[in-house]
Amino acid sequence: MTKIKAKLALLLEQLNHGLVDREATMKSALLSILAGENILLIGPPGTAKSLVARRISKTFNENNLADSTYFEYLLTKFSTPEEIFGPLSISELKADRFKRNTDGYLPSVKIAFLDEVFKASSSILNALLTIMNERIYHNGTEAVKVPLRALIAASNELPTGQEELSALYDRFLIRSFVDYISANKLLHLFDLIEEVEIKDPLTQEDLNWLDDTIKNITISAEIRKAILEIWEKHKDTFKEDRREVLSDRRFTKVIKLLRVSAATNDRSEVDLSDVLLLKDCLWNHPDNAEKIREIIRSTLLRYSQRVKIDSEDSEPEHSKADDLLTPPSSINVINGYRGSGTEHDPILIRTDTELEDIRRPEIGQQGYFFKQTNNIQSLPVTATQSIYFIGHYDGNNFTIYGPDNKNVLFGYVNPRSSISNLHLVGFSLKCTDLDSNKSPSNKVDVEKTIEKTKELLMIQIESNIWL
Repeated sequence: MTKIKAKLALLLEQLNHGLVDREATMKSALLSILAGENILLIGPPGTAKSLVARRISKTFNENNLADSTYFEYLLTKFSTPEEIFGPLSISELKADRFKRNTDGYLPSVKIAFLDEVFKASSSILNALLTIMNERIYHNGTEAVKVPLRALIAASNELPTGQEELSALYDRFLIRSFVDYISANKLLHLFDLIEEVEIKDPLTQEDLNWLDDTIKNITISAEIRKAILEIWEKHKDTFKEDRREVLSDRRFTKVIKLLRVSAATNDRSEVDLSDVLLLKDCLWNHPDNAEKIREIIRSTLLRYSQRVKIDSEDSEPEHSKADDLLTPPSSINVINGYRGSGTEHDPILIRTDTELEDIRRPEIGQQGYFFKQTNNIQSLPVTATQSIYFIGHYDGNNFTIYGPDNKNVLFGYVNPRSSISNLHLVGFSLKCTDLDSNKSPSNKVDVEKTIEKTKELLMIQIESNIWL
């Protein structure tokens, strides 16, 4: 591990010390600051959004960064520009000049946190737009370059249906959900630590090195093709949804983000794992977040390759990719189903309708655990309708009946997935290999087939400190 990657890994460990379930949010916040981009934290009150911002502000060495002060403010509809950008200078007014004293206010800091940012008045909003994008503040007649590295903002809700806020919303490259922690982790809050000591913080030299390095990060023709395909799929999927529009500005910013991810992972080239970061950059309405994840996931799986594991008898080790697909512990995670989808509380499959619904990406491609509780007389299934499966299916020694042996139940089973204890009549259980037309027999222990392969994407994710 190189110096910068090791340093960032240590920083993340320190930033997360004493917090519960905020690792992903902290990673996104630190990455956005390294990239010089803005991040929006979305979630209800009391979910440590401001604490994340305060901790991130401590990652910079104030001795080496002249403008490293931190500014934080809770906006209301009554907030005035003086509260954010500084009071008017009386001496300048006496000389018939309009100018603010910005020292200690947002235009003078390296990191700023604005809570309830969408409640900003139009006078605050107009100034924020140029600060966030061009890093320029118009102080009277003078356009001043501000030292802001990133604006971290928070909101309990998104500006849906408010066209006047769309420009502000678009300037947040990364959007991260922050929710209450699950009930089984409440015990950890007894030992919550709010203050931490950051050892070996980032210096101006680190930032200068990163800014210079990303200029030389390359993007291969294959990765470019994958990104363009994701962009095109997005436009096609949401062509009738006015809320989901990708600007040219967002395209250039995500390319920079991918280069920063590659550089901080000690690579000279962007790879597939970096592209996975787009899952938090391409949606506008939260209802579409999962659709975006599926567009990216399906595209990257097509561009990934398979790498043989040395030992045929070895079980695949747990990968961080599993964490992306494993649902949080909850009760009845999908409406109409029983079970939270965890290993000890699997989603119960009781009817043919519930089995058919596994074809839906939001159910059958999320890494859930399933358990069949009855014999199922399935509806007719054709090869083109077969299930693309990411998860773990326990047949519980029950049977699924199909119309004839020409039909295929599973068109593809992810290498990290498993199917066991399942009997099939009138079905073939087919696990399609990405780079061959071979398929195993309809014996249902698919793990014996898939444990011999491992996707390149999984290997890359495992080594990416941001995933």
